[in-house]
Amino acid sequence: MVCIAEEPLSMASSSSTTSIRPWPARLCDCERDYCIVKRAKTQENRGRDYYSCPIFGTPCGNFIQWCDDHQERENRRFQRP
Repeated sequence: MVCIAEEPLSMASSSSTTSIRPWPARLCDCERDYCIVKRAKTQENRGRDYYSCPIFGTPCGNFIQWCDDHQERENRRFQRP
């Protein structure tokens, strides 16, 4: 299972397209559902995808983990020694 960022990704040519970067599915910290992927809009992390809880009002909050950090951790976990 993979998650795909839903927000449009602006291109330098002023056209826009949907990000097709698939991220591994990640169970939310509240364990009630799988995270959704959102795109950061802050100055320091603009355009960076992150996992977010899909259920409003849960104690785990809006930000769960950066998608690229989760991907690296998963890759290391499944590497052969």
